[in-house]
Amino acid sequence: MSRLADWTAFDVGQHDVAQRHFIQALRLARAGGDAELGGYVPTTMAMQSLLRGFASEAVDMAQGAFERARSQAAPRGLAFAKLIEARAMPPTGTPRPPHGP
Repeated sequence: MSRLADWTAFDVGQHDVAQRHFIQALRLARAGGDAELGGYVPTTMAMQSLLRGFASEAVDMAQGAFERARSQAAPRGLAFAKLIEARAMPPTGTPRPPHGP
């Protein structure tokens, strides 16, 4: 339910509320031993960061999500992490600013 609530808040632009639900979903995934959800949630958080203009944080979060889940998650979840990482990367030869806009 926390994951659904975070997406809902994310979709309507309530990013502070979404963050609280993302963190709760991450805690519940950890408590339940769900490695796939534990990788999916921070990847979604990375996507939110990217859409809000914080590309460097998005790259870090997506890479971390991939590394945490790589031995237990399904290929689809791992591909999602790599997709968000790739979208957050600057074009080749273009320096990326250290933080958001």
